[in-house]
Amino acid sequence: MEKLSKVLLSIMFLFLTLFVVNLTVQAEETTEIDAILIYAHVPEGWENPHVWTWNEAGDSAYAHLGWPGKAMVEDEANEGWYYLYIPSNMENIIVNANEGSVQTDVIAVSENVWLSVTIDVDPEDAEETIVVVDESTVQLTTGDLPEYIPTKYVYAYVPIDWDTAGIWAWEHPAGVNVFPNWPGAEMELLSDGWFRIEIPVAANRIIINDMGDPTIQTVDIDIPDTNVYVLVGDENEDGKFEVTLHDTKPVIIEGGFTVTITVPEGWSEPRVWAWSHPDGTNLFTTWPGEVLEFDEEANAYVIILPEWINRIIINNGIVGEGAAQTVDLELINPVDTVIVVSNEPDNDGKFTATIVQEGDDEPGDDEPGDDEPGDDEPGDDDPGDDDPADEESNNVVMIVAIVVVALGAITTGALYFVKRS
Repeated sequence: MEKLSKVLLSIMFLFLTLFVVNLTVQAEETTEIDAILIYAHVPEGWENPHVWTWNEAGDSAYAHLGWPGKAMVEDEANEGWYYLYIPSNMENIIVNANEGSVQTDVIAVSENVWLSVTIDVDPEDAEETIVVVDESTVQLTTGDLPEYIPTKYVYAYVPIDWDTAGIWAWEHPAGVNVFPNWPGAEMELLSDGWFRIEIPVAANRIIINDMGDPTIQTVDIDIPDTNVYVLVGDENEDGKFEVTLHDTKPVIIEGGFTVTITVPEGWSEPRVWAWSHPDGTNLFTTWPGEVLEFDEEANAYVIILPEWINRIIINNGIVGEGAAQTVDLELINPVDTVIVVSNEPDNDGKFTATIVQEGDDEPGDDEPGDDEPGDDEPGDDDPGDDDPADEESNNVVMIVAIVVVALGAITTGALYFVKRS
């Protein structure tokens, strides 16, 4: 009997152990897959599809990338299908392609989804087409789901005399390298002078180097699990470059222009969102952008923008209920600019603005008051001051004058004819 009890206890202990292990594995899987899988089958002609995503709080996972968002990955095992894992806190997506020139409507997401995107005839206009999206939470592709590898972006701003920027990345202290050989991978140069590359979240130590001469390099840099901006500074005594790290992109202005802005009353903490069109490179990483500083002397808000910026939106700094913003404002030239935002929104609920750039013919050359309303008092030229009789008299005089001139011309011609005869 005692032996039987021991056997039963052993079996119970084994089952309990297996149960705990199973729960642990499930918990680890849940922690690892903190993302939503987006699959899309796009129409023929939709090249290089991307995903733009955001949530109701106004956070966009790819704001730092700019429109059209993050590129999807082609699934070689499923022809025509592309996929992308997005952060689990995102709630809305737009699938787009051809550098953002074609796109779906907004699609709400909360779990893994398969989207079949097609082009159909517009039911309201047979000569037009519309984008149709069929959604399914049931897997429409074959085989296992793609592996989820959490990633982050490293940005680097390097000295002007570097040829380019490369990165060496590894897991410390495990010593697992991201790239097979030194000096690593070349980073992508962006239009604003920053370099960028995507690496696994697990990589927590990097070196930025000049790929043209890898002996030119920074110190070892410990980086966080999130996107990071590395500003490369001066060379130290050991011949390596020191750095500073930022969680948002520091604004580096080398030859900028000043924008002076007047906003409606009630916009107590206005902000500006700025980017480069048409490539979509954002100056700031998170909407609604940079807080504007008030200049007492100018009695307006002032910001200095880099010369590559040609589009801005001015907003009241509020996200969600109570938010207000201008339409997209085009800055044609990178010169000092004055912007006055209208006091009332247009029919679409957005504010327009008057833009005057240095060198323009500024409105207001005729100063207010030069021809103020009321200088000519009502009644100075009242209708009826010219009496109808006076007008008739003037007409008679004019007719008489015309007749006299005509008779003179006839008489002169006659005398000339007589003399010739």
